[in-house]
Amino acid sequence: MIKTLIFDLDNTLIDRQRAFREMLYRKFNDLFEDKDLIDQMVNDIMIWDNNGAVERIVVFKRWAEKYNVTCISPEKLEQDWSNESGSVAFLYDDVRETLTELKKKYKIGLLSNGNTHSQRRKINTIKIDDLIDYSLVSGEYICKKPDERIFKYVCEQMDSKPEECIYIGDSYHIDVEGSRNAGLNPIFVSRKGEEYNDVTTIYQIKELLDIL
Repeated sequence: MIKTLIFDLDNTLIDRQRAFREMLYRKFNDLFEDKDLIDQMVNDIMIWDNNGAVERIVVFKRWAEKYNVTCISPEKLEQDWSNESGSVAFLYDDVRETLTELKKKYKIGLLSNGNTHSQRRKINTIKIDDLIDYSLVSGEYICKKPDERIFKYVCEQMDSKPEECIYIGDSYHIDVEGSRNAGLNPIFVSRKGEEYNDVTTIYQIKELLDIL
């Protein structure tokens, strides 16, 4: 019997790409006046970032080189970004209502990879403390997803056996395979239209209400 639902954060509950784009515009509007140039810079960085798969400093160095930027170094931009990271975060439109309904039947957990400061700030920004029974950021633990130990630790903290838990996330390797190896039941959130035949797949969080 399923007792507990544990969610990933970025691109599962919050729109990481929207927040990333918003932060770029805020920063570049302070640094540059040419709006067309800013649009071009932002679009390039969004492509190079590859949805967070490439380290930010690598992306910023590529940006500085292409656009011959001298007003700020890639290292300074990265430092500023780290200091402000998490201050901009957007829940997907269906998340609050869906979690509110699910909480009537299940314990709700949150497990996210990342820097403790930035991820905790994101969690505070989206104001879902009332809907979450327990949360853990990998920076607070000895390992990160997909290491099975971190999944099992969250289950223990939520007084649930792995087989009593569902893990919901947007990365097949990190979330689906990681949680499955730890004994949890995965659900894959396909934000880019990916399909896998060995896992239950949803495209929006609200679809959970139809399958649980």
